[in-house]
Amino acid sequence: MPLSKSHVRSRPPPTASRYVPPPCASQTHYPRLQDLEATLFCLYAVEEAVPSDEPTHLSNLFGPILSHLPSTEFIPLRSTTLRLVGAHSPWFSNQPEACMSAVSFVVAALGERRLAPAATKALRMLCDENRKQLVGHVASFVTVLGGLEGQVEVS
Repeated sequence: MPLSKSHVRSRPPPTASRYVPPPCASQTHYPRLQDLEATLFCLYAVEEAVPSDEPTHLSNLFGPILSHLPSTEFIPLRSTTLRLVGAHSPWFSNQPEACMSAVSFVVAALGERRLAPAATKALRMLCDENRKQLVGHVASFVTVLGGLEGQVEVS
């Protein structure tokens, strides 16, 4: 038996002005960091359009980001920054100081379970693109990676 109009409740459709989603922890505690993460994600999305030999803008980006990024529980910001570093790994080949800052930032994230996949990928990309620059630091890599033994789950 089909339902008649009298059986169906008449309810106005939800509108954007009436619907307010419940705030999540990241929205209430880290609104500015969420904006920064969104901006960095946009830069990550268009990384192919930025030439790897671009001297000014990327140094203005990576200098403050890698040295002043807060160590926070807001994982999306750090994860996106790791992806951005990996995506721009060819640029670091002409920037030795920035390359070492990037490697330090990436290595610091290796021990954190939620960041380890993005950090591993970023480290691989940095090492692939900057072999000649990083060859002198192999002993440091071995020491750092040896310190991670037992902390990282192997799947």
